[in-house]
Amino acid sequence: MLVEPVDGRLTITDVGSGFEIYGETWRKNSRGLPMEEQPDYNYGRWVEGIYRRVQETRLPRLDEVDATIRRPDMNDSIRCHYRRLILPFTCKGNGGTCLLGASVFDFREQQSTLDRRAVEECPA
Repeated sequence: MLVEPVDGRLTITDVGSGFEIYGETWRKNSRGLPMEEQPDYNYGRWVEGIYRRVQETRLPRLDEVDATIRRPDMNDSIRCHYRRLILPFTCKGNGGTCLLGASVFDFREQQSTLDRRAVEECPA
Protein backbone atom coordinates (compact mmCIF):
# COMPACT_ATOMS: atom_id res chain seq x y z
CA MET A 1 0.00 0.00 0.00
CA LEU A 2 1.28 3.46 -0.91
CA VAL A 3 0.11 6.36 1.21
CA GLU A 4 0.78 10.08 0.91
CA PRO A 5 -0.29 13.15 2.87
CA VAL A 6 -3.03 15.17 1.19
CA ASP A 7 -4.48 18.19 3.00
CA GLY A 8 -3.27 16.83 6.34
CA ARG A 9 -4.76 13.36 5.86
CA LEU A 10 -2.96 10.16 4.94
CA THR A 11 -4.45 9.14 1.61
CA ILE A 12 -4.21 5.82 -0.18
CA THR A 13 -2.50 6.28 -3.55
CA ASP A 14 -2.12 2.62 -4.53
CA VAL A 15 -2.91 -0.85 -3.22
CA GLY A 16 -1.20 -3.97 -4.52
CA SER A 17 -3.08 -6.99 -5.81
CA GLY A 18 -2.05 -8.98 -2.73
CA PHE A 19 -4.29 -6.84 -0.51
CA GLU A 20 -7.33 -9.11 -0.56
CA ILE A 21 -8.92 -8.58 2.84
CA TYR A 22 -11.84 -6.45 1.59
CA GLY A 23 -12.02 -7.88 -1.91
CA GLU A 24 -11.04 -6.75 -5.37
CA THR A 25 -13.76 -4.11 -5.77
CA TRP A 26 -12.66 -2.20 -2.67
CA ARG A 27 -9.00 -2.51 -3.61
CA LYS A 28 -9.65 -1.09 -7.09
CA ASN A 29 -11.70 1.79 -5.67
CA SER A 30 -9.46 2.62 -2.69
CA ARG A 31 -7.21 5.14 -4.46
CA GLY A 32 -7.83 8.60 -3.09
CA LEU A 33 -9.52 7.41 0.11
CA PRO A 34 -8.26 8.59 3.48
CA MET A 35 -6.53 5.68 5.16
CA GLU A 36 -9.07 5.33 7.95
CA GLU A 37 -11.97 4.96 5.51
CA GLN A 38 -11.63 1.23 5.21
CA PRO A 39 -14.71 -1.00 5.51
CA ASP A 40 -13.63 -1.71 9.12
CA TYR A 41 -13.38 1.91 10.24
CA ASN A 42 -11.89 1.08 13.66
CA TYR A 43 -9.15 -1.03 12.09
CA GLY A 44 -8.54 1.73 9.51
CA ARG A 45 -8.16 4.36 12.26
CA TRP A 46 -5.76 2.11 14.18
CA VAL A 47 -3.61 1.48 11.07
CA GLU A 48 -3.73 5.19 10.14
CA GLY A 49 -2.32 6.03 13.57
CA ILE A 50 0.63 3.68 13.06
CA TYR A 51 1.35 5.07 9.58
CA ARG A 52 1.06 8.60 11.00
CA ARG A 53 3.76 7.84 13.63
CA VAL A 54 6.08 6.57 10.88
CA GLN A 55 5.39 9.73 8.89
CA GLU A 56 6.19 11.93 11.89
CA THR A 57 9.35 10.08 12.99
CA ARG A 58 10.53 9.22 9.44
CA LEU A 59 11.75 5.90 10.88
CA PRO A 60 10.89 2.52 9.33
CA ARG A 61 8.65 0.28 11.41
CA LEU A 62 8.27 -3.49 11.48
CA ASP A 63 5.29 -5.00 13.34
CA GLU A 64 3.87 -8.43 13.92
CA VAL A 65 0.12 -7.93 13.84
CA ASP A 66 -2.70 -10.13 15.08
CA ALA A 67 -6.00 -8.43 14.31
CA THR A 68 -9.65 -9.23 13.81
CA ILE A 69 -10.96 -7.28 10.84
CA ARG A 70 -14.64 -6.69 10.18
CA ARG A 71 -15.79 -7.06 6.58
CA PRO A 72 -19.29 -5.53 6.47
CA ASP A 73 -19.77 -6.26 2.76
CA MET A 74 -19.19 -9.96 3.44
CA ASN A 75 -21.04 -9.86 6.77
CA ASP A 76 -18.16 -11.44 8.67
CA SER A 77 -14.92 -10.85 10.53
CA ILE A 78 -11.60 -12.53 9.93
CA ARG A 79 -8.58 -12.94 12.14
CA CYS A 80 -5.35 -11.97 10.40
CA HIS A 81 -1.81 -12.61 11.52
CA TYR A 82 0.82 -10.80 9.49
CA ARG A 83 4.11 -8.94 9.54
CA ARG A 84 4.06 -5.39 8.20
CA LEU A 85 6.97 -3.17 7.23
CA ILE A 86 6.29 0.55 6.76
CA LEU A 87 8.98 2.59 5.00
CA PRO A 88 8.94 6.40 4.82
CA PHE A 89 10.33 8.17 1.75
CA THR A 90 10.20 11.63 0.19
CA CYS A 91 7.29 12.10 -2.22
CA LYS A 92 7.99 13.30 -5.71
CA GLY A 93 6.38 16.63 -6.38
CA ASN A 94 5.33 17.96 -2.99
CA GLY A 95 8.39 16.75 -1.05
CA GLY A 96 6.28 15.42 1.84
CA THR A 97 6.78 12.08 3.52
CA CYS A 98 5.10 9.23 1.66
CA LEU A 99 4.80 5.73 3.09
CA LEU A 100 5.09 2.26 1.64
CA GLY A 101 3.53 -0.56 3.63
CA ALA A 102 4.28 -4.18 2.77
CA SER A 103 2.71 -7.11 4.60
CA VAL A 104 3.40 -10.82 4.66
CA PHE A 105 0.51 -12.94 5.90
CA ASP A 106 0.93 -16.16 7.82
CA PHE A 107 -1.26 -18.31 5.58
CA ARG A 108 -0.68 -21.42 7.69
CA GLU A 109 -2.41 -19.74 10.61
CA GLN A 110 -5.04 -18.25 8.30
CA GLN A 111 -5.74 -21.68 6.81
CA SER A 112 -5.97 -23.22 10.27
CA THR A 113 -8.56 -20.61 11.26
CA LEU A 114 -10.50 -21.19 8.04
CA ASP A 115 -10.39 -24.96 8.57
CA ARG A 116 -11.73 -24.57 12.13
CA ARG A 117 -14.50 -22.27 10.89
CA ALA A 118 -15.46 -24.77 8.17
CA VAL A 119 -15.67 -27.57 10.73
CA GLU A 120 -17.71 -25.40 13.11
CA GLU A 121 -20.11 -24.39 10.32
CA CYS A 122 -20.48 -27.90 8.90
CA PRO A 123 -23.96 -29.21 9.78
CA ALA A 124 -22.86 -32.88 9.60
